[in-house]
Amino acid sequence: MNKILKISFKRALLFSIYEFIMIWFFDVFSFFDKSFSVFLIGTVTLCSILFFHFIVLTFIERSQLELSFRNVLNLTSYLISSLLASLLCCFVFGNGSDFMLIILSGYVVPSFLPSIGFFLLSLFKENDVKINSRSISIKSDHVIEKNEVKENIQFTLENDGGKILLKVPINRIICFEANDNYVVTYYIDKEDKLKKSMERISLKRIDEIVDNLGVNHFSRVHKSYLINHLMIEEIKGKAQAQKIKLMNLEILIPVSRSFDLSVFKSDY
Repeated sequence: MNKILKISFKRALLFSIYEFIMIWFFDVFSFFDKSFSVFLIGTVTLCSILFFHFIVLTFIERSQLELSFRNVLNLTSYLISSLLASLLCCFVFGNGSDFMLIILSGYVVPSFLPSIGFFLLSLFKENDVKINSRSISIKSDHVIEKNEVKENIQFTLENDGGKILLKVPINRIICFEANDNYVVTYYIDKEDKLKKSMERISLKRIDEIVDNLGVNHFSRVHKSYLINHLMIEEIKGKAQAQKIKLMNLEILIPVSRSFDLSVFKSDY
């Protein structure tokens, strides 16, 4: 299971457990047909919420949609999965239209809480990204001038048919992350918002493309990461267990033991 599927599964599992507890706490199961055992109804409920939420989250994570639209889908993913799970349970265990209305309410209403939580979190992250993007712009201008990195140098990925899959100024790229047979590119767009793009390519090939552009501020610090020195915010940890904090990214980048961090410690 690759990283995207693992993240989606963990989020789906947490939400399904939360939703199941809320449904049990408000005794929604008492409205079901008594000919079915509570254990059977509970199992179908938990598994259906887990399944639908996992499918929705995986679709969102694998899509190439705009960040704003992805946030909307993330916001409504809790409602969608709860709605689908409740409809499934109504179909399997139901006994009338009144029952369906009660079950829909019992499943969907608890999902508003995580939806509101995600909305507030996304607002905070968006403001944080905009603030950090300004600091990136200030810092990048200074370091780029020192290293003679020009704004018009474009990093471009094309498919076999010559179609452009990604085109972004090289100094706006934060890092590249290998993910099985794909590479995720994290970068800052024209509106100073954090974005990512996933393409089927090897990190070795990405390294070659960057090298051919003639820039000298990217390093393969780990087998799965190629990072932009200009985006380094902090180096954390002690020797043999150091990690790099890059601007606008929550994840910490692991550093291979064989990599010498002193080559760019003066850049941050």
